[in-house]
Amino acid sequence: MTRRRGVGELLLFVAASVIGIYAFGRGLAGFFGHPHADPLWLPVGFAALWILAKQMGRIQDRWPRRRPGRRPPTARGGRPATRAASGATGGTPPTTTSPTATSADRRRP
Repeated sequence: MTRRRGVGELLLFVAASVIGIYAFGRGLAGFFGHPHADPLWLPVGFAALWILAKQMGRIQDRWPRRRPGRRPPTARGGRPATRAASGATGGTPPTTTSPTATSADRRRP
């Protein structure tokens, strides 16, 4: 994507967002206590939403992806931290050294 096209995409995004916010605000004003809502603004809001959705789909298709199998370098240069190193392994919970009393244990004399 060229710089000019990137600026154009940004301006289209900002314009469609502003128009959509204004249109939905005018079209749905009756729900918020304003007596003069104009429902003819709703199709304008949905058109702006459609433009934003098409733009997001186009940008997502061109988003740079990281090659599989490559990891970013760590800050210290060592191995990346894993969940096991932090103690959050997701396995069984730690046990205590003495068993806790159950209701059956409390009834025994």
